[in-house]
Amino acid sequence: MGIELKAAPRTVLGKKVKQLRRQGLIPGVVYGAALEDPISVQVDVRELRKALQKAGVSHLIDLHIEGRSRPVSVLVRDVQRDPVRHTLIHVDFLAVRMDETVRIEVPVHLTGEPAPVAQNIAIVSQVLEEVEVEALPANLPSSIEVDVTDLLKEVGDVLTVDNLPVPEGVEVITDADVAVAVLEPLRTEEALEAELGAEAPEAGEVEVIGEREEEE
Repeated sequence: MGIELKAAPRTVLGKKVKQLRRQGLIPGVVYGAALEDPISVQVDVRELRKALQKAGVSHLIDLHIEGRSRPVSVLVRDVQRDPVRHTLIHVDFLAVRMDETVRIEVPVHLTGEPAPVAQNIAIVSQVLEEVEVEALPANLPSSIEVDVTDLLKEVGDVLTVDNLPVPEGVEVITDADVAVAVLEPLRTEEALEAELGAEAPEAGEVEVIGEREEEE
């Protein structure tokens, strides 16, 4: 069963949308190739939270807009939150055509344990969290998982975008030679202490403000 969400056309615009939020409604906009013109909408905040948890950025939502005979297939394009309270304040939906490709960024999840990690001499450092992909809406992956057990064998080995297993029908747009993860040496407590000790200034090098001798 697909993800469904109800919405109503929105006439409240500008600063007045604060009134909607007090009523438990989140303002939004629907735009894209599947529509002639953008549609301002409002959705119930509780239902929106549920849909966002299920859909993420790559799962299609059947958006039932009041007054339209058919639901609109949409992707969540942008979610705005209050910078302090982190509450939802606005949502953008991208209306898609099922026969046209779209580009989105999907997360990269690393699994497995390389031998140097198991031996406690190295760690896997992920340096790229997401990659941009292009695919038909029905083929969009929720994430790309890669087992690094046999891909990162020695300290210094680098996992690049080119090493990622890509589902059929999906094209990765991010450059193939961009690093995703690196197998780095695990620094021991002794090494860290030596490093910190090397950075600490000697006692004679510290200047105490207010204790300079005045020249007469």
